[in-house]
Amino acid sequence: MKKILTLGLWNTYPADSWQWCCPEITEHFKNLTGFKIRFFHIHENDLFKESFLFADVEKIRRYFDNLSAKDKLGFVEKIIADFYQRSSDMESFIGKLKKRDLTKISNSEIIAALKQWLDILPKTTLQIWFAVFVDQWHQQPGELAEIKKKLGRARDRSGKIHDLAYKLAHQLYKELSRRLYIPFNEILLITPAEMIGILKEGINGKRFKDRLDFVVFTNVNDKLEILSGKAGRKFIKNFKFDNEDVKDTGELQGVAASTGSAKGPIKFIFTDKQFGKFKEGEILAAYQTMVHYVPLMKKSAAIITEFGGLTSHAAVVSRELGKPCVVGIKGLTKLLVDGDLAEVDGNKGIVRKI
Repeated sequence: MKKILTLGLWNTYPADSWQWCCPEITEHFKNLTGFKIRFFHIHENDLFKESFLFADVEKIRRYFDNLSAKDKLGFVEKIIADFYQRSSDMESFIGKLKKRDLTKISNSEIIAALKQWLDILPKTTLQIWFAVFVDQWHQQPGELAEIKKKLGRARDRSGKIHDLAYKLAHQLYKELSRRLYIPFNEILLITPAEMIGILKEGINGKRFKDRLDFVVFTNVNDKLEILSGKAGRKFIKNFKFDNEDVKDTGELQGVAASTGSAKGPIKFIFTDKQFGKFKEGEILAAYQTMVHYVPLMKKSAAIITEFGGLTSHAAVVSRELGKPCVVGIKGLTKLLVDGDLAEVDGNKGIVRKI
């Protein structure tokens, strides 16, 4: 049974996040580094679970950790240089497309834009996942400080670019929903490559209801497979996720990301729709945080996340705010529930039930 490494769960849709689950990311990163990193992503209940084949990630980890300090830096600088080149291309593309009136451009122009989008954005993606890998592999403060600093800057820029891309994708898909008579909640589950095919074939009113409940996007078998509903659930039974065997000991261990301690009730926030439920002084618990979580982080007593390392968004912002923070807590969302009273020890990276 193949093992799957999960590194993120986001409140996004395939239309927003297709660049994380398309064969182009694997192909580009392999051409850049020689390493093939295959993805295994699931969309369920408005959340996008982003995972990779564990064996692929382990292979590049062993290679990277055996490099000299000089060669580690050189390997990272090569990845970052490529990322910045692709990012500049993407920023230019977004800027030009944002100036267009999407309601007035032709289907052929939309196809051309989608092709360009498909060519550029995936090439900015696995470099940033490599930054996440390094964060997971070396979790102690001071480890690979220069490398993490460089990768952290790239991650910050990536977040801003993808935020712009998400907003533009929603505008574009809203217009396509109107043209093609496909409900908006369904059209968000279509990848740009599929959309190009639909626009070329001129099929209006096509439905993707089977994806609303559950859909898997993966190339673990070296080809893109999109499996929805029962077929998708059957498929994932052949794989084991790395966080399935977590046991409840009353104390959860993670990465100490920001010093200090705090006590209070746990409040899980997974989607934007839940933001209004968060109250001052609660402990903010999430899969991970993003830019729009900052107002909640300011109101929180502490921040805890299931994913992330020392250069993750939650870690960086918590340090800026002076809030206790523990990240990378395996089993957080399984072992704690809303309302649980807990103590967050940001010095030792521990969360205790009280």
